[in-house]
Amino acid sequence: MTQAALKLFRGNPEARRLALIFAVVYFAQGMWYLPNLSITFLLKDTLGLSAAQTAAFFSITVVPWLIKPVYGLISDFVPLFGRRRKSYFLLTCGLAAAMGYHLSMQGTYTYWKVAISFTLMGLGLAFTDVLTDAMMVENGQRLGLTGPFQAVQWAAISVASMLVGVGGGWLAQRAPLSVTFFLSSLFPLVSFAMALWAIREPRVKAGERQFRETWLAIRGAIGSR
Repeated sequence: MTQAALKLFRGNPEARRLALIFAVVYFAQGMWYLPNLSITFLLKDTLGLSAAQTAAFFSITVVPWLIKPVYGLISDFVPLFGRRRKSYFLLTCGLAAAMGYHLSMQGTYTYWKVAISFTLMGLGLAFTDVLTDAMMVENGQRLGLTGPFQAVQWAAISVASMLVGVGGGWLAQRAPLSVTFFLSSLFPLVSFAMALWAIREPRVKAGERQFRETWLAIRGAIGSR
């Protein structure tokens, strides 16, 4: 991040507010992986699954991350309560936090109980990720801070990844799985609180023209990969 960008952050409360929520969301996204090692022990040691079956489990849980263009289409074309970002942001953060808390309250764990709830938690975080990126692009272009905002996001997820690497192993050895799920539910809850404070947008109405433009943009993005 350049000195000029840092000066812009210092002199612009809006930029600082947006950078903070981008950092919090990406940190929460990285912390979704906190229970992975504990889940692996559950599947292999407790449920007696093979390595292939365990890999299949995690393949299921990442499905929400594979269809992210759909979330952008939904939020652009179908504003929720008159807003494209904030309402969906609160809904999806709430979903992720609720699923993590739900898992932490289970007395026993079965394959599908964990698979469904953990996948829904991932759905909430993946949708939130799309909304955050949309806000980053919109506001980054307007403020001339797209690069610095991206740097903030990647710094946050990098810190989360390091904590997952250390903390995930420690929790898998020393703490019940319910505790790990509870901890992972706290981060989207913080994102929820941040969204209430940090996201400010005018009310909008959905339109057919906007849907067409959004759909063409998504098709173009997919086709360019």
